[in-house]
Amino acid sequence: MTTKRRNLTDDEREAILREVLLHSNGSYMARLPRGSSQVQVDKYNCHMSTIRLVLAVAKRQGQSL
Repeated sequence: MTTKRRNLTDDEREAILREVLLHSNGSYMARLPRGSSQVQVDKYNCHMSTIRLVLAVAKRQGQSL
């Protein structure tokens, strides 16, 4: 049995970016505390690679994190 992939809304993507900024002490390049990504995975019901992809896309687009 396979589970259907869920698309994140724009609001959820923005919330993920805000949480990363809060946990990274204002620097996007700083390493996040251990387990913070797993908290987001559980909160938004998505895969860890989805969190990484959201961050990579934001970085590529040059959004201020």
